[in-house]
Amino acid sequence: MAQHGTALDDPERLAALHSYEILGTPPEPAFDRLAKLAAQICGAPYAATTFVGGDLF
Repeated sequence: MAQHGTALDDPERLAALHSYEILGTPPEPAFDRLAKLAAQICGAPYAATTFVGGDLF
């Protein structure tokens, strides 16, 4: 079965993500505030902000 590329392994996306040097860092209040705002807007009890690197499996 042929595997097709996805946004998860897009080289441009991964390069941009790594350039921010944010993977593996401690929690940041700014992202906590964004998640809280997203939860409020959506009427959800909580929300999360995640950054997906290329090494999932």
